Amino acid sequence: MVRFLDGFIIEEKPKVKLTKSETIVFAYLIVNNGRGTFHTLSRILAADYLEPLDEKNVRKILRSLGRKVSPLCVVRSSNKEIFLELNVDVDVLRLHEVLSLLQRFEHSDLEINQYLNELFQLYRTPFLHFIDNFWVITYRELLEDLLQTH
Repeated sequence: MVRFLDGFIIEEKPKVKLTKSETIVFAYLIVNNGRGTFHTLSRILAADYLEPLDEKNVRKILRSLGRKVSPLCVVRSSNKEIFLELNVDVDVLRLHEVLSLLQRFEHSDLEINQYLNELFQLYRTPFLHFIDNFWVITYRELLEDLLQTH
């Protein structure tokens, strides 16, 4: 499992170390259903570099990321789009699934308690709590708001 809510670790590859930029790109692609654009990633990373990155630099980050996370995840790109294929579970995606399940009304008390316990197990620390990036902070706040409403 890839964990963004417990620091950051890829349990199946515990020795893998991603740079800050690789971690942000990886997280963005995962929570954005495995899709992104060079323009969007350039803007997301811009604050860390004080200016937007050009496509060449974003491609360099993607190549490095792809080597590090393979074969659990495959990074591909076309002229303008980027795709991430996941072959591993991700805590933040499961958190969204559990929150969605809790919104349904046909669960028994036992099932509701099981889902709530799973939420507590998943949400150990805020999303990438050690990264100060506007997109990460915004997504972190979104998750916290979702959890507070449940």
